[in-house]
Amino acid sequence: MTNATVILNDLYEAFTQYFTGPFIDLDKKLRHKFSFLIYKLENEKKFISISPHRASHFCVQLVVKGTGEARVGDTHFPIRENTLWFVPSHVVQSTSHLSKTLTGFCLYFGLDLFLQQGFPRQYALDRIIFKTSVAPYIYITDHQQKKLAEVFECLHKEFIGFRKEKNMLIAIKIIELLIYMDRIFRHQKSVTGERLRHTTVQKFNELVEKNFAKKHAVAFYADLLNVHPNYLNNLVKKFNGITAKQTIQNSILLESKFLLHSTKLSVKEIAYELGFGSPSAFHRFFSRSQHISPMVFRQQVI
Repeated sequence: MTNATVILNDLYEAFTQYFTGPFIDLDKKLRHKFSFLIYKLENEKKFISISPHRASHFCVQLVVKGTGEARVGDTHFPIRENTLWFVPSHVVQSTSHLSKTLTGFCLYFGLDLFLQQGFPRQYALDRIIFKTSVAPYIYITDHQQKKLAEVFECLHKEFIGFRKEKNMLIAIKIIELLIYMDRIFRHQKSVTGERLRHTTVQKFNELVEKNFAKKHAVAFYADLLNVHPNYLNNLVKKFNGITAKQTIQNSILLESKFLLHSTKLSVKEIAYELGFGSPSAFHRFFSRSQHISPMVFRQQVI
């Protein structure tokens, strides 16, 4: 892993130098690529306000003490003591008006971290918190906060240290964190007053999981759900911050990464496996998102 200080300085530079609106694409602006990053809010006062940005990484934040405002996709919510929230891949997020007494943790991690350790992607991604129909934030109890803070603290110590097999332990602890968060979101109501799941969005999620490898068009899913494609795009965006089309594309991208890393299928075979009309179409899709070719990605993660 790249030195923690280097990554944090790179992140700060991206936030302060590249914001021209409407958001910063970290995948394009960061000079040092990373699969994992964690920092303590009280130790990094330079991140007291974070410009709108998105990345291919997932993000989890826990505020133990302090106040402020946050945005995940189209959802705006107040930050207070014991606020927990998560940001799916490629969803825009930001924070503002954070108090100087803020304490807690900010965690970024990528799918590559699990692939490099040989873990099946389902261990992390089959959690309820990564479903588009789940509200992205929740206020937790003191007991829940202490339980989560212990895991965050362990992750932070591993990140800044140089112990043997640190990446393996980090991947395991993230899975532990996600499982515990999954339990919290399943058994505690969202503070928005809305149901954790929206029926149409949930059905869309299930259909995408079953069909994304062959059906890439929003119209296909809209027809099955008896709604207009524009309505479906707007509804999914309301809950996730990204449209139905982007949700489908993210599923294709995650699966393509898994196939490139964990199978011996050629790029041509993967292209047809994922429903592309030609290998060149898959190459354009992958390169446009990751800024590297499928073959280069395979070489890097293996």
